[in-house]
Amino acid sequence: MKKSIVITGASTGIGHAAAKELIARGYRVFGSVRKAADGERLQRELGEAFTPLQFDVTDQAALQAAVAALRPSGLSSQLCSSLASSPPSISLRRSAYEVNENAPNL
Repeated sequence: MKKSIVITGASTGIGHAAAKELIARGYRVFGSVRKAADGERLQRELGEAFTPLQFDVTDQAALQAAVAALRPSGLSSQLCSSLASSPPSISLRRSAYEVNENAPNL
């Protein structure tokens, strides 16, 4: 069975680089994107080993729906959260912290 992983923020930066690297290493990558166009672009670029998941990681209901959609895939509990920069406001920093701390527990 091919190893699988969920990568948040797969559209750009560290998340994009991680998706490319893990696909090169034989993983099946499920990558979160906020825009359908980004998911389509990544699907074309990365091929069949990439499955876009369109949701915002700060939206708890959307996150739960994505988790439910992944269950039939047999995905284990591997998550790569790729938030790499410090958000500009304290409320966004708090939200980013909560996403990074709580997402692996879904």
